[in-house]
Amino acid sequence: MKTKVNDLSAKDYSIGDYLKESKKFLIPRYQRSYAWEKKNIMQLLEDVSKEEGYYIGNIIVNTLQNDEKEIIDGQQRIISIFLILIALYHVTGKDTLKYVLENDCLKINIEKRIEDSGVSVMSSILDNNIASTMKKYNEVTRYQDIVSTLKKYEENQLETLRKNLLNAKIVEIKFLNGEKRAHEMFVNLNTKGKPLEEIEIIKSHLFKYLIEGENSDQYKEEWYEMLDDIGNKYHGKYLQNISLFKSLTKKKQTAKESLNYLLNEINNEKTAGSVFEFMAGDENKSIFRVYSAVKNHDLLKLKKYIGHESEISIDTLDQIWKMYGQIKFEQFDVVMVALLYVPTKEKKSLFSKNYLDIVKFLKLVLLFQIHNAVHRVSPSTYTNRFETAAVELYSNQKKIDIVISDLVKDLKINEVTKDHVISGIKSLKCSGKNKKSRDLKIAKYIIQMVDGYYAVDLKAEHIICEKNMDDDLVYEIGNILPVVKDRYKDKSIDKKLKMYKEDSMVNASIKKFLDKGVTENNYREIIKERTDEIAEEFWQQFEGLKKWEK
Repeated sequence: MKTKVNDLSAKDYSIGDYLKESKKFLIPRYQRSYAWEKKNIMQLLEDVSKEEGYYIGNIIVNTLQNDEKEIIDGQQRIISIFLILIALYHVTGKDTLKYVLENDCLKINIEKRIEDSGVSVMSSILDNNIASTMKKYNEVTRYQDIVSTLKKYEENQLETLRKNLLNAKIVEIKFLNGEKRAHEMFVNLNTKGKPLEEIEIIKSHLFKYLIEGENSDQYKEEWYEMLDDIGNKYHGKYLQNISLFKSLTKKKQTAKESLNYLLNEINNEKTAGSVFEFMAGDENKSIFRVYSAVKNHDLLKLKKYIGHESEISIDTLDQIWKMYGQIKFEQFDVVMVALLYVPTKEKKSLFSKNYLDIVKFLKLVLLFQIHNAVHRVSPSTYTNRFETAAVELYSNQKKIDIVISDLVKDLKINEVTKDHVISGIKSLKCSGKNKKSRDLKIAKYIIQMVDGYYAVDLKAEHIICEKNMDDDLVYEIGNILPVVKDRYKDKSIDKKLKMYKEDSMVNASIKKFLDKGVTENNYREIIKERTDEIAEEFWQQFEGLKKWEK
C-alpha cells in the first residue's frame, strides 16, 4: 500500500521487493556507527525464523540524485539485513546476493562514515576474505555471529529463514523535496515511547533547523567528528553531561530528562545553532575532546588540549588516570570533565594554578573508592554529589579548593577510620579460582596504589600457589603480587624467588617484596608481615590525603 502527503511518500514492501527496487543506499558520514550487539542479531534471526510476514520496522530515507536513498533512520536494520543475506549465501550457497548487488556492486555505501574503509568492510564480508584490519569493525563481528549461528541450523531451518526474511515487511517513508522533513519525521517517531538512542534524536532535532543552510555540510562533518571522537560506548553519557553543564542543574538527570531538556532548548534555527556549537561546534569542540579523553583515560588526547601549558607536568595525572580506568570508576568522570574543560583563558589559569591540588584530590577519591569497594559500598550512593561538584566547578560558582573541601566533607571521607580500613583489607579473600573474583582484583589495586606501580593490565600472582588450598596464607593480600605476565603459576617457592629476581628490575612490587630479604626459609613470615604492612601503608596514604587543607 502506498500513500502520499505533499513531499512525503510512504509505502510498505516485502524485504525482497524493497531490495530489488532500491538501487543504492547511502549511510551518511554523520550517522552513528553500526552498533547492534549480538543479542540484537540473535533476536532478529529468531523472530524472522518463527514468523512469516514479520514486520521489520520503518525506514526513513531522503532521495538523492541517481536514485540513491540516504538513510535517515533504519541503517541498523538495513545493514543487519545485508549481513544476513550475505551470510545465507556463504552458508547455503543459495542466491541471496541478487538482493544486495546492483551490477555486481554492493547496494549499500558506508564509505563516507567509515573512513579509509567503508565499502571495503562490506566488500571483505561479501568476498568472505576479511582482512585483519577489518576485524575491528562491528559489521564484521556481527557477520561472524550470524555465520556461526546459521551453521547450527538444519537445512529446512535455513530455507525457512531465507523465505521469511525476504517476505518480512518494511515500511519506507521517503521524503522527496529535502532532508529537513525527514529529520522532523525521525524526531516525531522516536520521541514517542522509548527512543532508540537519545543522541540520534537530538541530531535530527538539530538538523531539521540547520540542514538547509549554507553550512549544512559543515554541520554534518562536525557532528560526525564529535560522535567518532567520543565513541559509541559513551554517546548517551555525553548527552547527559551536556545537559548538566548547559542547564547548570545540581540535580542528577536521567537519560530521558536530559533528552527532554535539550529538545525543549531547540526550537528555532538560532537555538539549534547554539546547542550544536556547545556540543560539537568547532569553536567549542574542546568539550567533547576533553570528555573523550576522560572517558577513555587517554592522555594523548588531553595533551593536545593542555599541552601548551609547559608549567604543567601530567605524568602523575596519567598514572592515576590509568588506575581509574582499571577499576572502571566512571561515576567521578563528570567532575574530571569540569576540572579540565576550561573554555576561557581565565579558567585555564585556574587549572594550572591548582594542578597539584587536583592530582592530590584525584588520588584521594581513588583511594576512597577502593576502600568502598572493599566494603561493597556502591558508587551510586554518592554519584549525585559528584554532579553537584561538577556544576559548581564548571560554572565557577565556587573556587576549586572550596569545591574539593566541600566534596570531601559531604562524602564523609574524614569519618573513615583506621580500624575500618585495615580490617577491611585484611578480610579480603584473594582467590583466583573464580575468574571474576572481586577480592583478588581489589587486592591487586590496593598493592599497586601502595607500591606506586600503576602499570596497566597487570595480573595477580599468588606467591604460595592456590593448589595449597588448605594453607591459611594463600588468600591473604600479603600473598599477592601484581605481575605483567603470570609465568610463575604453580612453581615451587625456590623457583619463584629466582624468577622474581629476574623480574625485579622492571616490577616495583616484586622488588619491594624481595627487598625484605625473603628466602625459602622465611617467606611465610614475610607474607604475614606483608599483609599487615600493605593495610597500614594504604591507611597512611589515605590518612595523609583525607584531611583536605588548602
